[in-house]
Amino acid sequence: MKQLLDVPFTPKKAELTAPISFSLGNKAAMAFKLWAEVDGRNISIDIIEVMTFDESGRFATRWRTGAWRTSQSSTEYHFPDLSVC
Repeated sequence: MKQLLDVPFTPKKAELTAPISFSLGNKAAMAFKLWAEVDGRNISIDIIEVMTFDESGRFATRWRTGAWRTSQSSTEYHFPDLSVC
């Protein structure tokens, strides 16, 4: 993972790929795609982010999973609990 973090990363565009889903409780999820240039190559990353909220509406937890694609390969990654903002 360190090698991935040490390369130039330039986000180009992000777009929701489905409506934001939510429960009547304190959870929501959204699916989106991020296009970026990484180390001189164009990639796309399909991401699903799941969030829970506390009583005041602030993030309690966030969790992401996704897959990134280049014309040569596909890689899955998971980021459990993103240490809330």
